[in-house]
Amino acid sequence: MSSTHAHASALPLRPAALPPLILACLAATWLIWGSTYLAIKVALVSLPPFLQMGSRFVAAGALLLLWMRWRGAAWPTARQWGHASVVGALMLGGGMGGTAVAETSVGSGLVVAFIAVLPLMIAALNRLYGQRTTRAELAGI
Repeated sequence: MSSTHAHASALPLRPAALPPLILACLAATWLIWGSTYLAIKVALVSLPPFLQMGSRFVAAGALLLLWMRWRGAAWPTARQWGHASVVGALMLGGGMGGTAVAETSVGSGLVVAFIAVLPLMIAALNRLYGQRTTRAELAGI
């Protein structure tokens, strides 16, 4: 009997249970992310799409900046501010702003379904351009 085989037989037959904190974090993630699109739909009653999303992310960014400074991190450089502005405009302004605009005319469930399918659509488009999807990417999709 090899040492590899003896070691393999000592492994538990089923995985250990997840700690309660991990389960609570997963539940919080599901609830928060799951309710985001419904909350956007409800908030559209009183705020225009881009004002709603912009104020949300400016507030979140300000809180993160305060937390970063409280932890002693350096103030972002001009170059970092520039990069963050481009990423913010494209991802948050374009992506989430577009999501809020879409929710003015269709239900939040349809918006979520479309967003959930995007990784698969991107993999299919990559295939058209000759880029194969790896096993790890497929597992993520």
